[in-house]
Amino acid sequence: ITFNFPQKHLDANLHLSGASGSHLDIFTRHDSLATGHEQEKVILSASGIELADWLSLSPFAPPVKGVAGADIAIDWDATSRSLTGQGNVRSTRYPTAESPWAHSCSMSESPPIPQA
Repeated sequence: ITFNFPQKHLDANLHLSGASGSHLDIFTRHDSLATGHEQEKVILSASGIELADWLSLSPFAPPVKGVAGADIAIDWDATSRSLTGQGNVRSTRYPTAESPWAHSCSMSESPPIPQA
């Protein structure tokens, strides 16, 4: 991932994959018809991400197990310093002994609030 400060232009070509079939890609797609230095969409694509593995990096994270994925396209306008985009996030949460609730959700719905 590179950022050209004078032109305020981001380029990305990061592809990570795991032995379990999970992947995380962050990249920009260059348009052959583009003129100048227009900023391309930044694409994030992920699947098979084990939540427990990522959450174990923080001692304050809740004990959640599950698998997440996402397909997101982000437009960045450097002159107005704004982000816009669209995409889908997929997750399935499974209950653990410490967190006995489970739910699947997308960005269009809210997850349940655990009752105390």
